[in-house]
Amino acid sequence: MTVTQWQRGVDGGSRRPASGVRFDTPARTRNPGRVKAGVGVLAVWSFTAGFGCGGDRNDACGRTQPCGGDPLGGWTIEDHCSSGSPAANVVATAINGSCPGMTIDAIEHAQSGTLTFAADMTYTATSSMITQTFRVTLPASCTGGVSCATIGALFTRAGLSDVPCTGSSSCTCDVVLGSSFGGPGTYAVAGTTLMLRPQNGPGLGWPYCVDGPTMHLMALDGTDIVDDVVLAKQ
Repeated sequence: MTVTQWQRGVDGGSRRPASGVRFDTPARTRNPGRVKAGVGVLAVWSFTAGFGCGGDRNDACGRTQPCGGDPLGGWTIEDHCSSGSPAANVVATAINGSCPGMTIDAIEHAQSGTLTFAADMTYTATSSMITQTFRVTLPASCTGGVSCATIGALFTRAGLSDVPCTGSSSCTCDVVLGSSFGGPGTYAVAGTTLMLRPQNGPGLGWPYCVDGPTMHLMALDGTDIVDDVVLAKQ
């Protein structure tokens, strides 16, 4: 699964913050990375990204490689961790250019819901929602002299809503991304990829791993894990 697929969301919907959910722990690390920019942008971004986790802070989150396995049964979403790659692509699309020195920190995560996989190759998703807030700091060299309010408006034009941006020369913006698993729908397994085909949206393949009572649904950028949803067997 690519970064841009995560941005679009499994149900094909736009990114929106969830309401009535509890946000959890801030990012645990800050790791340097290089990420390809979003749709229509050819530049390569150089940034410092926080890989953050929410929920129960499963130690294997973001560290488990795709391995396949049997997804049959009911699963509860219990944890989620993500790098700054999805946010980097959103920023690239919003300001349509590269930004050396940009920093991205994952500051808030929330996850909820269940997934149930039946023997007849159908699945259901109940109240499944993943949201993540990234704090994006753009140095003055990237803002082109425009106000931070204008930078926030660029995010709105890119499909986000209510992106607060503050600052005078450099701008700090809190970007919220969200997605759900759609459903009900059908599923298929091909090696280490779990394909979900919701009735109300396009199907997407998730690199995945079932490790005993735990399942990981991942997004990859090349071979790097940029997003990991952790589920516990019911």
